[in-house]
Amino acid sequence: MNKKISILYIVILFLLTLITITLNLNWLDYTSVILEITCILLLTKRNFFSIIIKLISDLFYVYIAYKTKYYGDASFYLFISTPITIISYFSWNKNLDETKLVKSRSLTIKTKYLLCSLTLIITIFYAYLLKTLGGINTILDAGSTVSSLFAYIFMMLRYQEQWIMWILQYLITIFMYVAVGNFLITFMSTFCLLSSIIGYKNWREKNQIFHAKK
Repeated sequence: MNKKISILYIVILFLLTLITITLNLNWLDYTSVILEITCILLLTKRNFFSIIIKLISDLFYVYIAYKTKYYGDASFYLFISTPITIISYFSWNKNLDETKLVKSRSLTIKTKYLLCSLTLIITIFYAYLLKTLGGINTILDAGSTVSSLFAYIFMMLRYQEQWIMWILQYLITIFMYVAVGNFLITFMSTFCLLSSIIGYKNWREKNQIFHAKK
């Protein structure tokens, strides 16, 4: 991380710690938030270590989602995202450039349209399934899970379009945790949403530079 990002990270860490102590907020939520913010900042820079932190962060989030009755999110992060993140570790490790940053890729226009259609269809089907299981805010829960699924797959395959799915996922998560009054997760999702926009910009620029050199 560069100097400005490092200063911002320290300020956010201080403020979150102060707020958590002052308002007597959940320390498990606090730890999950710090891990996720650390991960997203490293991921925007294509830093390999973001994968390791992501794995730890996801395991924390499994419990948070489960206790909030977001069963779609909880089951996804436990049974799907964890294995994908482990695979991503080896995939990224084999595709580092000379500066030890991961090499990025880009989808075709046709594939992007197909992605949008699949996301919508799977979300509707999964929301219905979650409703039968007694979940809450099922359309949001399903949307978060499905967008996360594609984001993790694209992260594993090093596609810059992962950031479009992360943006969608964090936007949905904001609504999910505002609805249940979880300040820390809402703050984290807002910060990660903004960071994801920056991440997409950074990865896209690096991709354009790479193809220009070919």
